Amino acid sequence: MDGPNFAVPEQACDSHQHVIGDPQRYPMSPTRTYTPPEAPLRALEAMHVEMRIQRSVLIQPSFYGTDNRCLLDALGQLGRTGRGIAVIDNAVTDATLETMRAAGVRGIRLNPKHGLDDARGLLESFRHAASRVAGLGWHIQTLLPFRTVLALADGFAVLPCTIALDHFAGYVPGTDDERQLETLFQLVRQGSCYVKLSAPYYAMGPGGDYFRLEGLVQGLVQTRSDRLLWGSDWPHTNGKRPPKISPTDVNPFLKIDDLSLFDLLGTWIPDSRTRDLVLVDNPASLFSFDADAAQEGRRG
Repeated sequence: MDGPNFAVPEQACDSHQHVIGDPQRYPMSPTRTYTPPEAPLRALEAMHVEMRIQRSVLIQPSFYGTDNRCLLDALGQLGRTGRGIAVIDNAVTDATLETMRAAGVRGIRLNPKHGLDDARGLLESFRHAASRVAGLGWHIQTLLPFRTVLALADGFAVLPCTIALDHFAGYVPGTDDERQLETLFQLVRQGSCYVKLSAPYYAMGPGGDYFRLEGLVQGLVQTRSDRLLWGSDWPHTNGKRPPKISPTDVNPFLKIDDLSLFDLLGTWIPDSRTRDLVLVDNPASLFSFDADAAQEGRRG
C-alpha cells in the first residue's frame, strides 16, 4: 500500500468500520445469521496509518446484537480519536446510555430487516429510537433499500434527531432508483440526513464498476456537501452465506482493495476543500470530535 492518490487532510476520519474481537472474550449472538473472522483494532489502526486516517468511527456489527462490549473496549483504546455507534434495545436505561456517551458513543444503529414495505411501522420504530437518543445529541444510523429511504423521507425530515444513511443510501445505479434521486437530494437539502459514501460493493458487488456512482456523488456534493461522510466499511464482512455454510461457520471477508476504494473519493470529488468537508469537518460535527476537544481544552 503506497498511500492515497490525493492529499489526505489532518484529522481525516473513517466514518464506518467494525472491530471484531476474540470470540472467547466477545461471544457473538446465538441468533446471528453469519460468523466473520476476527478483525482486531491493531489491524484497523495499521490500515489507517497507511491511508493517513487519524479518526475512527466504530460501528456495532449485527452479529454482536446489543452486546456492545467489544465496541466499548475498542473505544477505550482509541481515546479521543475514536467514536462509536451502538445497538440498543427497548430495555436500555438512561444510565447505560450515559455510560456509552462517556465512552465515545455518538449514535445508534437501527437496521430493520423485516417490514421494509410498511412505512408507517418503520417510521414508528425510528420515532421511538429518536426519543431515546435525541436528548443526548446523538443520531440514528441506518441501512435501508433506496425505495424504503424514499418512503420514509418525509418522516425522517421531522424526526428530533439526524439520520445517517449508510452505503450511498442504498442507491443502485442503472435501476429505477435513478429516476427518484431528487427525493433523496431534497431530504439531504433539508439538512435532516447525512449520506455515507461507503461500501460501493453493497450495491454493485465486489469488483463492480464503482465509477457509475459518480453521478450520485456529484449530485450530493452540489446539493449539500456538508452532509456527506466517507467510510471504508473495513473489514468487509460477508453477510451472504454460501448455501452449505451454517450461521456458526466462519465466513471469510470479502476481498476488497481498501486503498483503491479510498482513491475513488479523489476521483469522485476532485476539489480538495470539498474532500476536507467529507473527511474532516462533517464527521467532526456529527460525531462531536471538535466539540469534545474544545471542552477538554477548557478543562485544562
